[in-house]
Amino acid sequence: MSKEKNVNLENKSVIEPNSKPHIINRIISGLIDACIVFLTFTILYGIFLNTPISNTSLAYRDEMIVIQDSYLYSTGMGYKEYDFKDDEDYASYRIYKDDQDKEYVIVGISAPSDDASQSEWDIYNEKFVEYNTKLNNDASYASAKGLYTASNFALISLDALIVEGIFFLAIPLIDKKRRTIGKMIAKTQLFSTKHQGRVRWHQVVGSFAWKLIVESLIPFIFLNQATVFATSFINLIFAMSNRDNKTFHDLVSRTKVITVESYKPMFCDSITNENDKNGTK
Repeated sequence: MSKEKNVNLENKSVIEPNSKPHIINRIISGLIDACIVFLTFTILYGIFLNTPISNTSLAYRDEMIVIQDSYLYSTGMGYKEYDFKDDEDYASYRIYKDDQDKEYVIVGISAPSDDASQSEWDIYNEKFVEYNTKLNNDASYASAKGLYTASNFALISLDALIVEGIFFLAIPLIDKKRRTIGKMIAKTQLFSTKHQGRVRWHQVVGSFAWKLIVESLIPFIFLNQATVFATSFINLIFAMSNRDNKTFHDLVSRTKVITVESYKPMFCDSITNENDKNGTK
């Protein structure tokens, strides 16, 4: 079927069918989605830390702190602080009790000042090296660290699955134009380059799976919470470098982003006919 042009009667302008949005619209859409996901992810993770679901992860973290504090004190890199209860700086410190049942926290010593003598720096560096050597050679610490990392990553994966499942899977599946909240605000939608019309549900699922695993969980190992913004930026740069402004997940799911007003299926199919009967664009 040859290309036709849609006429926008309101502004009398000619719109190319299924035309890509301005790059500003892509930036707005991506930034809104990234901010929503980041804030929701952070809030949900905070909730997780205050529920039994995080008990295993927190137990391994506490074991790590105990080992760290023991080496801080034994090597002289830390000291016992008894006067800590009214100081908010020590609110997150682990509390211990001595033989007389008095509570204290282990506080790390500060590095010497810039005008300190060379001997002071030598003593500090010697203690620092001894502390790190003992910590790195402690098998119990290595085990606790590995188990904490694994259990915390499982917690993060669950968090990402819930948050991205809502914003990148559930909402687009509910919306007939397959839009995220960012796309709704930027007035853009998805278009199936495979079917030359409406995006099928399995394409949405494929795009979500790619985002969750390749663009979220794997990069998180190296970038932590900066992942959502870093991958959004990389996708934006990639989209700007190709003719159809496609991101990596667009290539995988065989879709592209177009403006809502320019949508025009290249042929009629059951999905398009059904949507037209329902009055959807």
